[in-house]
Amino acid sequence: MLPKEWKTDIITYHREKRIAIKFEKRAAWIQEIKKIPGARWSPALRAWHIADCEAHRKLCGIALEDRLVETIQPETAVNQELVNQLEHLSSWMRSRRYSAQTISSYMGTLSVFFSFYKGRSVESIVNEDVLYFNSEYILKRKLSASYQSQFINALKLFYGILADKKLVVDKLVRPQKPFSLPKVLDISEVAAIINATENLKHKSMLSLIYSGGLRRGELLNLVLTDIDSKRMMIMIRGGKGMKDRQVPLSVNILEMLRNYYLRYRPKTHTCFATVMLRIY
Repeated sequence: MLPKEWKTDIITYHREKRIAIKFEKRAAWIQEIKKIPGARWSPALRAWHIADCEAHRKLCGIALEDRLVETIQPETAVNQELVNQLEHLSSWMRSRRYSAQTISSYMGTLSVFFSFYKGRSVESIVNEDVLYFNSEYILKRKLSASYQSQFINALKLFYGILADKKLVVDKLVRPQKPFSLPKVLDISEVAAIINATENLKHKSMLSLIYSGGLRRGELLNLVLTDIDSKRMMIMIRGGKGMKDRQVPLSVNILEMLRNYYLRYRPKTHTCFATVMLRIY
């Protein structure tokens, strides 16, 4: 059972029934929910969410319905052999240093797929089954091409390390990604957004992201030695693809970071909200 302090609710998210879970932000609780297969964090919901299935309802203490959505059952509702295979894949991905988010996404996607073919053995799945799943589940629910591509990536990886299989991995084709021109804000629009933020900490974060082209995770991972005011460079460590890179540090951003440090006097260096920047 989940801790009694956690609040749960049945929701519809991206056209799927999910169980939303909310709780006070604690490191121990975050580690605990990550142990639930397929658990994902949604910034839009400001909550974690998991598949709505019998096993998860029992875990959350939620009354069972006569019939749950069969196509979103997690691996806990399938057979133990599949559970072991998914755990093996998860361990393999961790050993190859895949991010926790990628592992969680792959586990959730594979859970949906194998629950769609509940009662079938993993080894009996063939390429025609993948096409049918694409047609009857992904396309009918109007899920994005990105979700379909993630599904193919997860399936290729799963069957790529599975010896006894009928599915031909090399014949699995990712969908063509739609191409659309991004909406690019001009300098005045960007300045208006940044200047509308009164909180110095938030303004510093937005300014640093815009000036250096940082991703959110890269910003949060900044530590003491990453800001080099002598060389006027910012070291980005472990970015997308686990690659490091350097970006220029502007004079204006450096001055803003100095003001941020003087006002907040951060004591630790675990994330930007508390980072000790080497700016002097």
